[in-house]
Amino acid sequence: MLLPLAAGALLVAAFVRHALRRERPLIDVRLLRVRSFAVASVLTFTGGLTLFGGMFLLPLYYRQARHESVVAAGLLLVLAAVLAHGDGPTAFPRAFLWSTVFTVVAALVGLCLPIRVASAEARP
Repeated sequence: MLLPLAAGALLVAAFVRHALRRERPLIDVRLLRVRSFAVASVLTFTGGLTLFGGMFLLPLYYRQARHESVVAAGLLLVLAAVLAHGDGPTAFPRAFLWSTVFTVVAALVGLCLPIRVASAEARP
């Protein structure tokens, strides 16, 4: 676990060194000297970590802590995705309906494909 972390830190340091030597770098790391930009960058990173971390941890929680099957965990995630629309029904009722239908259909297709592939691989 420490080796990938050290490799990532080394690569970030090499990128920063490379970016500081260029006149027009791909990402200007000198902008991080501006306090408001640095704070906004940290807050954006933290917000993304908290929002998208749940998408990674929630299936693990369903599988390991609640001992749900793969299909049950997937269906619980579909329910979470539908509920995550927030106040969409009040603001845009027709668009919310179609986006919910599309989300549910896409999720069910995504859930059924691995099951179908697994059953096809089980046959001799």
